[in-house]
Amino acid sequence: PAAVETKEEKTLEADVVVVGAGMSGLTAACSAVEEGASCIVLERLGVMGGSSQYSGSAMMAAGSYYNEDAADQLEEMREWIYQRYEGYTRRDLLEYVCDNSAAAVNWISDMGIEFTLGVGGNSNLLNNGEGRMWSHRNKVSGCRGTLEAIWNKAEGLGAEMYLETPATEMLMNENGEVIGVKAESKDTVYTIYAKGGVVLACGGYEGN
Repeated sequence: PAAVETKEEKTLEADVVVVGAGMSGLTAACSAVEEGASCIVLERLGVMGGSSQYSGSAMMAAGSYYNEDAADQLEEMREWIYQRYEGYTRRDLLEYVCDNSAAAVNWISDMGIEFTLGVGGNSNLLNNGEGRMWSHRNKVSGCRGTLEAIWNKAEGLGAEMYLETPATEMLMNENGEVIGVKAESKDTVYTIYAKGGVVLACGGYEGN
């Protein structure tokens, strides 16, 4: 009979384990290593980016480096986005995203990404038809360039990425707390313990 191929088994440990290498996952990983944590990122595909790499790269923000004069339009932006979702979103989370939108754009801009400002979505219907200049787009390289800038910073601070290595199982302790994940590549089965937590940033819009 043919020999059964067995995979190598490895045990790893990091402060933070991030599952998924799209915009959410890379941002989480970069933020973790900026704070001095060690971080492992797992991605089932052979490239990073997830569905984010197909994005038009627009980020809505009020009060960034590019539109500081719009800082007093935050409440208007919150309400505009809430209405676009027809109420099907948590207002507290929406407010958090809007209130931190300028800081998010500035954080990426500080990595060397230059944005161009414009009217996004249907915000052209606001302000008596003149629109609101809330949309920030990567001026040169689109969302792919933004993803690469975030990852380059994260990797430079020590984050590690395992491509073609999907997470397959959550590891739990006796109290039901998540303490890590199992993951599997073509030739290796990983048991990865997370001392500080696991961030699930997988299964974007295309998997919803």
